[in-house]
Amino acid sequence: MIHLIKNEHNVLIPICNDALSFFNKKRAQNPLPVYQFHQNRGIAFLLVKDYNHALADFIKCLEFKPRVGTTSWQFTYSYIFHTQILKQDYQKAYEILAMVINHYSFKNLDISFREPWYLKEAFIHFLIKTEKVIPENSPDVRIRNFRLTRFMNEVTVYSKDKTGFNITINIIQMLFLLIGEQYDQILNKLESLKQYNYKYLKKPEFQRSSSFIKMLLKIPEGDYSADLIKQKSSKFYQELLDNPSDYSEHAISLEIIPYEQLWEEILELFN
Repeated sequence: MIHLIKNEHNVLIPICNDALSFFNKKRAQNPLPVYQFHQNRGIAFLLVKDYNHALADFIKCLEFKPRVGTTSWQFTYSYIFHTQILKQDYQKAYEILAMVINHYSFKNLDISFREPWYLKEAFIHFLIKTEKVIPENSPDVRIRNFRLTRFMNEVTVYSKDKTGFNITINIIQMLFLLIGEQYDQILNKLESLKQYNYKYLKKPEFQRSSSFIKMLLKIPEGDYSADLIKQKSSKFYQELLDNPSDYSEHAISLEIIPYEQLWEEILELFN
């Protein structure tokens, strides 16, 4: 856990390999540590951008059949979803989202479990709008149509948060304003994001979110031109690269699509 917190992935993977080898040789195998070491090794693989091996470890976690709705079940599917996003297999991420939110038990989950999936659903709808996800290509699954007002009513816990954790909701609102080319509202939203950044995102754990907001503020300064926006935001983009995500549960709940990746999707709107 110390190496995981310190992002020392070069040490993490061998430790997990040794642990899994040890537990797999035991006659009476305790499934919990095996599950945990597969999950931790999956996170370590994410850190080195080995997404295929990460996905294999997270899928392996499902073999332990975590009970539907439990923390283990939620986190495992959340990491699988996130890995598909990192692989830019957005269609597969759409299918995973649909499977989870359409599961018969989903509506009975505590709101704290459901809200993160509503955030994921909003980002998937952004990708549908930009034609990176084609629902017709996955005819066996479907998700609801997106309404921003309903979305806001479904994420009440996140909406009321005043410590920086509702940044994701603010970004979602911004994305749909950009898609709708609602320029007056975009300017108003950017001004509120500027104030939000100043008030709530001073702590080190919000460094990436702060850098991303500063990038968004360059959109009107760049006259809604992709090349100019990219040029003006390059300093803050480099800050993202210099402070990579640690892929903790906290991190992936803030960045449904990693900011570097989401920025490329946003820039495409202005090409």
